[in-house]
Amino acid sequence: MPQLTTDQARILEEMRYDWGTPLAQLAADSRVPLIKARLIVKTFEMIGWVNRGPWFNDDTGLIAGSGYYLNRRGDQAQQEYLRSIPPTIWTTQP
Repeated sequence: MPQLTTDQARILEEMRYDWGTPLAQLAADSRVPLIKARLIVKTFEMIGWVNRGPWFNDDTGLIAGSGYYLNRRGDQAQQEYLRSIPPTIWTTQP
């Protein structure tokens, strides 16, 4: 897995497998400026981690536009990344 910048890691953490999210929402949720988020997502798309497709509204489950989602390779990269970071209080249970 390539070394990720902090902003790339934030975007990767926010993305979901096979569930499109609008670029503006990814940028806002990851606290990455929109222009930078667009470049990061396009880079992920070029290396084969991300696809563009329907965005489903979380509340209704209906298609509400388009967004980016992790494909299988992206999901594997995300899981590998998450395994590589040390556990935190939020990811461990007593």
